[in-house]
Amino acid sequence: MKKILLFSKDKNLHSSVERGLGKTEYKVTVLESLSDAAEHIKQKLSDILLIDSDLQQTAPEELYKTFRGIAPRIKAIVLASTKDVSQAVNSIKAGVFDFLTKPVNFERLKESIESAFISQIPVRTPGKTSSEDLWLIGSSAALLEFILKIEETALSEKDAVILSLPGVPRYRAAGILREKSLNSGRRMAQLDLLDYSKEGSESVFWPTLKELFLAEDTSKEVSQDHAGTVFLDNCDRIQPHFRQLLLEYLALRKDQTIDKTVKAVLGAESLAREDREKMSKNFDIVFIPSLPERKEDIPALTDAYLRRYSAKYGKQIKGFSGDVLNFFMNYEWPGNYREMENLIESAVLLCGNRYVEMKDIETDLFMLLSAAVKKAMISGKWELFQAKELFEKMLIETLIGGAKGDIDSISSMLDIPKTNLVERIKRLGIISEA
Repeated sequence: MKKILLFSKDKNLHSSVERGLGKTEYKVTVLESLSDAAEHIKQKLSDILLIDSDLQQTAPEELYKTFRGIAPRIKAIVLASTKDVSQAVNSIKAGVFDFLTKPVNFERLKESIESAFISQIPVRTPGKTSSEDLWLIGSSAALLEFILKIEETALSEKDAVILSLPGVPRYRAAGILREKSLNSGRRMAQLDLLDYSKEGSESVFWPTLKELFLAEDTSKEVSQDHAGTVFLDNCDRIQPHFRQLLLEYLALRKDQTIDKTVKAVLGAESLAREDREKMSKNFDIVFIPSLPERKEDIPALTDAYLRRYSAKYGKQIKGFSGDVLNFFMNYEWPGNYREMENLIESAVLLCGNRYVEMKDIETDLFMLLSAAVKKAMISGKWELFQAKELFEKMLIETLIGGAKGDIDSISSMLDIPKTNLVERIKRLGIISEA
């Protein structure tokens, strides 16, 4: 839920904004006092600021400068009765995100709020992203929503649960959550719960966990060696009674020797909806988007992995062929980021040209069939013979590349006469290396 602060003395505007934005996606706080609003922003209780320029003794741009001095990242939208051009220009010059006139067009206001939210999110680019965080490159809505949720969860008093499909780096997501939290100066400890799920191992687990949550002397500054975040992975793969005891321990934490500032982060591939609903009282639930949910980021992601491994292995590879890019966009990536990284690393090792081609991609029949079917569905070609042709074309192209154009060996492999294979190659429009 997006948190909005409306700074206004207009009672009618109060009610109209609350009705117009609705309570499902937006939580609107209304404050009239400058000191109250400043304290509210200082505590980071809202993400977007709406400034009513009417009934204010101070110009909106000066008000925004005051608020920005308290919270540099806060975005503001000015609401004014009239379109005062000079006031609008001065506000925008001061850094105000948008200037809207009354009566408020709430569809327009919602668009402005959403754009302001997105502009606050630091999108990672290849030039400033560490090698282990290449999976965060992109600007898709799914990625931006995830980063926003991580930042929101990092500042929440609740513990967290990070859910992801196989091949998605939960550990790094937990690490980013730590970096954004108030405990960013303290280390993150990691425990794989599977290591303690064997018979007799739980007796070792509990003393280890309690030591991580042990409070230090409050009269001294907390040491950086003292864990500020504890990541407990694979909570969905342990016995139910073990998981229940863990959740009860984390929920209670009433013992004075327990450091309540330590954030517990649970990792899991899947949890039943009923379990998630029970946990939502004490935990913020974060879903890491899978690759299929970030299709528009695939070109940037594959390019980043290509440049990483080209540099690692001393290759001068410029990019991917059109067929390879087409395959990447149509493949479903069941192994997500890990599968993509491994596939591109092996392709770089096999590639002997300036561009990676299908012959360099270590595919199997299932992968080719999956991509061909997806392409047929997208193009609206549901006829069986057309889907079959797509698969056949991708298969023969891959075999030609792997066999370096040796038609004899390919015809033997497919168990069809060479003349028939040559006819199919011509009919499918495939360029042979022979």
